[in-house]
Amino acid sequence: MIKVEGHTRWQIPFLTVWAGQAFSLVGSKVAQFALVWWLTEMTGSATVLATATLVALIPEILLSPLAGVYVDRWNRRVVMLVADGLVALAALWLAYQFKIGTVQVWHVYAIMFVRSVAGSFHWPAMQASTSLMVPKEQLSRVAGLNQKTPVELEVHVKTAVHGRGNDKVIREYVVDCTTGTWGELIEFRINQLED
Repeated sequence: MIKVEGHTRWQIPFLTVWAGQAFSLVGSKVAQFALVWWLTEMTGSATVLATATLVALIPEILLSPLAGVYVDRWNRRVVMLVADGLVALAALWLAYQFKIGTVQVWHVYAIMFVRSVAGSFHWPAMQASTSLMVPKEQLSRVAGLNQKTPVELEVHVKTAVHGRGNDKVIREYVVDCTTGTWGELIEFRINQLED
């Protein structure tokens, strides 16, 4: 933890990582929705969508119980960087496939698989890192913030994307998401000042 003027200043490093992960989560949810939307538009097949869902969920279901054990033994920062790096490389590869016009359904399956495997390791690494950045007396407060944020972001992103043709819906949800996030951060800071 960083010491500034005799006080422990853990909030800045933690909130920097937390905000980065929140933005990353929004990007991931939008990308996942875009892939499903593309599959729907291109194939119109329920079987293709069901297969994509299985490809995205099965690695996470199988790896998540084991990932935490390995994350505890490995450098968490490296795990998060490798996981994000793999997802970014996979996204660049898919973008290239779209650019040259050779994208196929199996390409999307491959991306969903890579994203699922990387996410299985990334999330436990982030949660475990929190306990290293935050003082013990603040862990329950931060744990609540960590658990609440992904769910809220997912709901807001999905709603905003589903309302993509309705500018009013998008504006309302962007305002709701922004206001909610700032409200959480202000409340978090006020609670810090009271302690």
